[in-house]
Amino acid sequence: MAVNKNQFWGHWTGWPYSYSDSRAELDLHEDGRFEAKILDETLKLNVSAKGKWDVIDGAIQWTYESAKKMRKPSRPQLDRVLLLEENRFVILEGKGPAKTEYWRGVPCEDTSTNFELDEVQPFLESLAKMIDAGFTTREIARLMEKIRNLEPEKREQIVFPITFRGVVCPLYIGVFMDDVEAPDISFSGPMELVRQIDNEINKREPSLEV
Repeated sequence: MAVNKNQFWGHWTGWPYSYSDSRAELDLHEDGRFEAKILDETLKLNVSAKGKWDVIDGAIQWTYESAKKMRKPSRPQLDRVLLLEENRFVILEGKGPAKTEYWRGVPCEDTSTNFELDEVQPFLESLAKMIDAGFTTREIARLMEKIRNLEPEKREQIVFPITFRGVVCPLYIGVFMDDVEAPDISFSGPMELVRQIDNEINKREPSLEV
C-alpha cells in the first residue's frame, strides 16, 4: 500500500488487541518523534514509550529510545499498514495476526459492567438507539454470535466505526466470559456516548452488577 507519511501526523486513539480492555494514546510528530502510552480500563498507565517513527514500504517503523513498564525493543519494529483513511488507520502488529485500529483525535471514556447472557442483546439494542449509524441489528447479531461462542475465561474485542451526533468515530466493545453465560463487557468511545451508556447501566440496576 502506498502511503504518505504526513497522513499520520497528529494524535490518535486505538485499542491494541495485545492489551486487553486497554486504550492506546499515540502522538506522531512531524519531526519523526512518537510518544505512546497504553491505559487500562481505570485509566492507569500500563506502558509507555518514546522514539522515532518512519514510513517504509507501506509499513510504520518504530525505533524505541525509551520505554516504561515494558522491555525496550532492541531493534526497530515494522507494522504493516492495512488501511489508511483520513481519520483512521489499521496496522498489523509485527508479524501478526493481531491488528490495531487507530482513530484521529477522538476524546474517549470507558465503562464496563457484568451481564447475564440473556441481558446482553436488550442492552445492545438500547445502545443502538443512541447511535446515528454503524451499530444496527446486523452489528448486534454479529456481536451476539461471537459472545455466544465465547468459552469461559476467553476474550473477544471489536471496534465498530459508528456515526454519533453526525461525527464518524469508534465504538470499542470488549467481552470477557468471566463465567458460563456471564460476560463482563467494556465499552470505550466518545465521552458523551459513554456517559449515556453509564446512564443505561444505572437504570438497569440492580439487575446488572456494575
